[in-house]
Amino acid sequence: LAGYFTEQLKKTSMELTQARIGLDRLEALNEAIVHSIRSGLITFDPVGKIVFINRSAETIFSRKLEGLAGKTLNDIFDSESIDKLSEAKAKGGRVKVSYTNPQGKDLILECSWQRLQNPAEQFLGELLVIADITELEKMEERLRMADRMATVGKLAAGIAHEIRNPLAAISGSIELLKKEI
Repeated sequence: LAGYFTEQLKKTSMELTQARIGLDRLEALNEAIVHSIRSGLITFDPVGKIVFINRSAETIFSRKLEGLAGKTLNDIFDSESIDKLSEAKAKGGRVKVSYTNPQGKDLILECSWQRLQNPAEQFLGELLVIADITELEKMEERLRMADRMATVGKLAAGIAHEIRNPLAAISGSIELLKKEI
């Protein structure tokens, strides 16, 4: 009987070790994914305090987790951005907000909210997903400017054409008058 229990204990111990190794691998994979994703991720506890930010969020905000842990949105964004973020949270959509990082660089961020809950659907907090779209917005503005310039160019070409036609007729008439004189 003691031998049976010893074998069962060894078997259970081995299974537990394998499960622990599997869990460690899964945690490492999860951490790698969260830190490798290009979007900034900020998790908030149920009362709205920052619990975690990934590397992308640290880059966007030019701050480390240690400097933001326990803080709220009010410690990061201005009141106008807070209002936009609150509205997006209530409606469940995306919102663009302005942010000036500690170095004084102005950024345009696209933000969206996700509710965090466990498998039993208990509220655990919220996730703010942030993408720095500053360069994209600048490219779109340059494209709009190029479109406007192309329109102005077409208008100028049309006006030049309209002016050139009557001038050609006048020039032809002057040539005829020269020949007659």
